[in-house]
Amino acid sequence: MDNVGVRDAFRVWWVDYCGVTRMRVIPAARVLRGVKGGDPVQLALTPACMGMPAIADLPPRDSPLTAVGEVGFTPDWSSLRQAITALPHSSGDSSEAGAKRMLFVPGDFSELDLSLEDKAAAREPWNHCSRSILRRALGELKDRTGVSMKMGFETEFVLYENGGEHQKPLGGDLTYCAAEKYAVASEFLECVVETLAVAGINTEQMHAESAPGQYEISTQYSDAMVAADECVLTRALIAAVAVENGLRASFSPKPFASQAGQGAHVHFSLWRDGLNQWRRRNWDELSLTNSFLAGILHSAPALTAVCSSSPLSFQRLVPNSWSGTWQAYGAYNRECALRLIPHEGHAEYKAIDPSANPYLAAASIAAAGTNGIIHKMPLPSPTTTNPAALIGTDAELSRLPTNLETALAALCTQAPGEPLRNLFGPAVVDAFCCVKRFEHELAANLTPHELQSKYRFRY
Repeated sequence: MDNVGVRDAFRVWWVDYCGVTRMRVIPAARVLRGVKGGDPVQLALTPACMGMPAIADLPPRDSPLTAVGEVGFTPDWSSLRQAITALPHSSGDSSEAGAKRMLFVPGDFSELDLSLEDKAAAREPWNHCSRSILRRALGELKDRTGVSMKMGFETEFVLYENGGEHQKPLGGDLTYCAAEKYAVASEFLECVVETLAVAGINTEQMHAESAPGQYEISTQYSDAMVAADECVLTRALIAAVAVENGLRASFSPKPFASQAGQGAHVHFSLWRDGLNQWRRRNWDELSLTNSFLAGILHSAPALTAVCSSSPLSFQRLVPNSWSGTWQAYGAYNRECALRLIPHEGHAEYKAIDPSANPYLAAASIAAAGTNGIIHKMPLPSPTTTNPAALIGTDAELSRLPTNLETALAALCTQAPGEPLRNLFGPAVVDAFCCVKRFEHELAANLTPHELQSKYRFRY
């Protein structure tokens, strides 16, 4: 923190059960005083901060996460990132006129005993801390199987011209990968790449996507915890650069009824002793990694509750829409929930969108895969065709849940030994399902258009 000035402020984030990134902002002067005076920053927040629906800032009446009590919230200073919003034709220098420096840091929740004078004395992780849940899942994967997981998230978003109530997508209805569509947003996208680079996030590629004003940025893979942090930070920086350029960015799962939705596809690989286990030999011979994939397929219905986590998600999760709506896998098959990419040595889970809490999604994938390895689950035959073409035949495949209620039922009815229930524990499952059911109730009477409008800028 040597170069932190008194005019700076730390944006300390968490992601709640409904996938909303929330922040508390702490002036740097307060942090510096704490460093000098031995008074480390720890905030006290309401438990309800994890359990409010995306479309209403109030907890469900029967939620265990209420406005009663306090939980500790402590910045993870080891994960601090500095970003400077690059402007068109700038060098990214924070001294440049108009450039803005931002300091981001994720926070961790802990149990807080208000009867203790020493705020640092009681810091057991809170059951509902999603970063702690991910740490636990990754620790279990390593301890039980000897492998670790690396991940990388894709970030899809729609850019809107900032026109008040009548916002319109940037560039109109120009199509997928069209050169002109990229040109319309090229200065903005180049600013985003520069801003991400300053924050230590490397961009792999970017392109114009299918829907009006829609673009995608893919960032480099990292250890799973870092990847989840960078997923959150990438969206925050895209949104910040958009505002600086007179635009707004939407990460809604389904911005338009008749267009492709927006995913948060996650790519992952398994590593041991610095080696990618999928690159060591022929893909079909890899029993450990195949069992990991089999475990994910086994838990895919319950995973849907975590990874496609809003009522709007199920407008996206339909066949022939690039969304991975089938409980199946295949090499280079973008209609399956699991797409294998053998030549690059990793797999992709496609049935995930921006309404997912990336920490819980990563933890769920790790737990499901670990369960597959422990039980030596066999990987079924791959799907080599569009699964929709098999409807009505003897080879018809199972679809993932088609609505939030069914997805939640798949999660809530898992037996105690099943991986997601075992990872989360009954208290987390009950709190998660409670707020998601409340969100479902709030959305039940909205038309598809009203639902799209309600969620446009929620993530």
